[in-house]
Amino acid sequence: MCNNSKGIFIEDISEDGNINSKFKIAQITKKYTRKGLEFLQIELKDKTGTIIGRKFSKGMLSETDKNIKEGFIYQIHGEYSKQFNSITIHNLEKCSESEYDELDYYNAPKDTKQLIENIFKTIDSIKDTDIKLILNLFFKDTEFVKEFYNLPAASYYHHNYKHGLLEHTVSVLSICKNITSLYPKLNKDLLYAGAILHDIGKIKVYKLNELKIEYTEEGKLMEHLFIGAEMVKDKTKNELIDSNKINQIIHLILSHHGEKKLGYGSPVDPQLPEAVVLHYADNLDAKIKNILG
Repeated sequence: MCNNSKGIFIEDISEDGNINSKFKIAQITKKYTRKGLEFLQIELKDKTGTIIGRKFSKGMLSETDKNIKEGFIYQIHGEYSKQFNSITIHNLEKCSESEYDELDYYNAPKDTKQLIENIFKTIDSIKDTDIKLILNLFFKDTEFVKEFYNLPAASYYHHNYKHGLLEHTVSVLSICKNITSLYPKLNKDLLYAGAILHDIGKIKVYKLNELKIEYTEEGKLMEHLFIGAEMVKDKTKNELIDSNKINQIIHLILSHHGEKKLGYGSPVDPQLPEAVVLHYADNLDAKIKNILG
């Protein structure tokens, strides 16, 4: 059974000594000592950072060691070495959801309510009735918004935590709003809709199992750009909406990873100025978040 408290955070580990704390298992790699003995190198994580843990064996890994799962929280008992900046793990135990506070393991958005309000205020500000209707078809769908607000934006690279998709979307939207102040000829309604909808396909790509981010079967087979475009087609198929506006939004979704030659999944190059802006806004937020955390 896991302890009631988190224990020490990674940023506070500094001196040699015993460790008895809960960490997320971020990544597991099987390795061998110079004598050929199996051991596990485990990347341990909490919201303050990462540290390497090593679980040694007497030769072959035990069945218990083989069953350690990435993405879950474990109570770690071990010893920290300042010299090697790592933890030798003596034993560990998987914790249930009731035995840890998920906010100890990722830097969650400070105010999800404010982020949600930002999206709805933006939708209310849209003047183009067709574009506003497209947005409302999604954001008045309670099942859609539940997934959209809670899921991550990625499995590893950026915003890879609960509410990450919501946070990333609002950040991209904010960047786009700032850019329109510099370039007033941009179609604000189209750009803002593209920013809000550009990653909607991810709600069918990722799922959360406790804190473990997993791919859905659909997500394993198809890219979120394609899925998002199909979602827009499906939502609008029975509506009296200008088909050109639907196609423009789909174009922004399909091209937001940049030119095809970059190899990041876009099946079409950005051809509208709003598509170019959306690509760079998305790329900027993802890269800065990846660096700063």
